[in-house]
Amino acid sequence: MKCLYYPQYFRASRPYYNNAFVAKFIAARAHDQAPSHRLLMDVIWASAQASGVSDGVRQDQLLFAEAPIAETLAVLEADGTPLYDIAPALLEALAHSDTGDMCLADIRSPNRTYFLHWGPQADLALAGANPVEGAIVVTSERDWRIALVSRTSQRWCDLRERDCFVLDLPERVIAAPFSEAVDLALQAEEDFFREAEAAQALRASQGQTAVPVHVLEEFKTRQQLNKPILKKAMALVGNCMAYLTAYPDDARFAWEADTPERMLAKLGHGAKEAARTASKLKSMGFLQVHRIGLDFQHSVESLEDAQHLAPGQESHTGPKPHWRRGHWRNQAWGPQMGLRKLIWMRPARVLGGPSLSRA
Repeated sequence: MKCLYYPQYFRASRPYYNNAFVAKFIAARAHDQAPSHRLLMDVIWASAQASGVSDGVRQDQLLFAEAPIAETLAVLEADGTPLYDIAPALLEALAHSDTGDMCLADIRSPNRTYFLHWGPQADLALAGANPVEGAIVVTSERDWRIALVSRTSQRWCDLRERDCFVLDLPERVIAAPFSEAVDLALQAEEDFFREAEAAQALRASQGQTAVPVHVLEEFKTRQQLNKPILKKAMALVGNCMAYLTAYPDDARFAWEADTPERMLAKLGHGAKEAARTASKLKSMGFLQVHRIGLDFQHSVESLEDAQHLAPGQESHTGPKPHWRRGHWRNQAWGPQMGLRKLIWMRPARVLGGPSLSRA
């Protein structure tokens, strides 16, 4: 089976990550956070040792990088792995938009936890090496988590270049404009480790230990290499979330592309047969997919056909085409203008190509 989507890749690349682990972790997490955290750490390190982790990989470094994404994937699976696949034309337009005054408090999430997929983006490479291909969004009333994900050819337990980045957004930033909320969350993380480093130096002078020095080094390297990319990738996530909120009807629900046709045919043979088939497909690792932006994609293609242009083709010689960036606006409406809704001021492609603002 092909690992088209990151949850499938993660499961295939981590020997410890299976149905039994997910069930055990979720059960422990529901009872108490501390035991589930300990379980997570113990299982990951035991698996790394069994896999022959390299001598140069330290336990604290591996767990610092691996535990947050493993926890996030387990929560996603426990919620049924809702998956939203962003159409290419929509992705291009969202990548040329700013989050404006949109904030997390404006978002009406389609699920408590879900995965946004758009495919590897060369201009969004973690540590300059691994293109971000999507993000996992975890929501709650108190705080949010966004995990950017990518793939690497290195073994999971020997990674020098991480294939994920997890950012927690605390409750106090949820009402702030999205770009500001990301800045505040990144700064909060930086402040935590700066304080931990100072505490470590003090305790070291007293013959004690604090946060392992290798974890601090890992964090510093991650922030230094990734910060501009992280902010750009987070903005794309924010734009995708805003689109799901503002255009909930621009979605088509289906199974992923390589699902066996003979099994798809059984889905139409009555409710019981459909339920059995769906359960079997999920056990085989196939995912159901919400395809987002197909209406938007069709409108762009229609414009290109009308102008007799292939996608990306210029209509004349001279200055290269460029984008007039779009943005999101929290617009007042309703009785006494007392309600708010997200409005997308869509980007426009200028000098050589159809405008997306008419889509």
